[in-house]
Amino acid sequence: MDYKEALERVSLYIHKRERVKPLDNYNKRKVGLPDILDIWEIETEILDKLDIVKNIRFHLVFLPDFPLSFPKIFLAEKDFNDIKYIPHLQVDKLICVFQNNSEPNVLRPEEVVEEALKRAKTVIEDGLNKKNEKDYNDEFEAYWNSNYSKKDIVNKSFLLLNEEPLKESFTLLLLEKTVNQFHYIIHQNEGIAINFKSFLKDQRIRYNETTGYVIKELDFFEKPPYDKTNKEVFDVIKELNSAYYQEYISLINDKDSPKLFLFSKEINSEIRYFGWFHSKAKLNINGFRAGSLNNYKALSTFQSNERINRITPEVYTNRRLIKRSAGNINVNKFKKFVLAGVGSISSNLIHYLNSSLNPEFKLIDTDSLELENIARHYLGFKYLNWKKTIALKDFLTQFSPIQKVETREKSIIQIVQEEPEFINESDFLFIAIGESNVESWIADAVDKGLIMKPIFFCLGRALFIGRTLYFY
Repeated sequence: MDYKEALERVSLYIHKRERVKPLDNYNKRKVGLPDILDIWEIETEILDKLDIVKNIRFHLVFLPDFPLSFPKIFLAEKDFNDIKYIPHLQVDKLICVFQNNSEPNVLRPEEVVEEALKRAKTVIEDGLNKKNEKDYNDEFEAYWNSNYSKKDIVNKSFLLLNEEPLKESFTLLLLEKTVNQFHYIIHQNEGIAINFKSFLKDQRIRYNETTGYVIKELDFFEKPPYDKTNKEVFDVIKELNSAYYQEYISLINDKDSPKLFLFSKEINSEIRYFGWFHSKAKLNINGFRAGSLNNYKALSTFQSNERINRITPEVYTNRRLIKRSAGNINVNKFKKFVLAGVGSISSNLIHYLNSSLNPEFKLIDTDSLELENIARHYLGFKYLNWKKTIALKDFLTQFSPIQKVETREKSIIQIVQEEPEFINESDFLFIAIGESNVESWIADAVDKGLIMKPIFFCLGRALFIGRTLYFY
């Protein structure tokens, strides 16, 4: 069924049940919706919190792929201003009526639209009667990230690296230049943070460090709107605990202000963090001596009605990446691979080993990548004249900065003699050197107990058949 036929069927069906008016381009733009889409205004009735019938208007928006997609339903502006913030009603007036994984019945578009309108009415009625307030928590992030005015913007340039729940204080890195969109890194010096800082060092990205704080037992942000003022935040912190309030003031007055504050929310069985900071205090106020104002006095008086700066850190951890891609897997079972010789065979092998839950790599080689190598090597022209080990480390950490990659620009014989733990602390050793005398020496080292891990000898050449890599 194509779009035109589906829309005609819906029109015939809905006109018998609701008061429907297609909007012209002028009125589409007036209500802030695209004029290239078919949009209907539906005037209908709901029961308010006193069980009194109340007229209400929806804007029904059909996307070009309808009936393959659900229509979107927006609450008219006047009705939104009367109702404001209830669960499943977004700040942009969109009513959430179906789960993300739901699919419409493409053979019955009229019934799909009828069900959507029915659910929209239920959302409004339940919200007015406070029957679905527990749903605020499930949709907290959407409400937190919403803009409640033209000047209200949620800062999303923060990256959170944590394997364990954050403690009372954490470290905040202020990068001198952004990595992708991120300008700030939140961490507590765990393994993934150490790997990330190693990545920053390799990329010559400098940073400054400061301290941020976690506010516990904070129920101030239970319901929207979340564009709180400085005064509102100071007042609620004061209610928590007087000693805590004094500590908060001292942090605000610290020379390294503005300070970042986070709080936690459990959303869908996952601990998430959100936060805020106060704008820089304006201390040069006419009528006050230089140095007579501190940050807190300025923020709590002259700037008391300024809004806090909300942030939503983007979580970057092995656990979250695996959960999103492979379900519940034990993240403590990451593999550690040693590759001695990272030429054409090993470099292509890394591509396949790297699909195994973000493993740790240890790369051993003395050679540089030459022009004649790049026809068979996994890396390309960009890495010419780089040490092969360092080039592969750069490539892997560009892909995932929290991945641990160590390199040794030495021979495998030197490594076995000087630091055998570099190999024996790993899970598997792959040998792709192509020198029979070295391979014999390694076999002898195994017999002597110098190497105590399983070894794979990659002999000759590598051959791709389809997407499978064979060695022979």
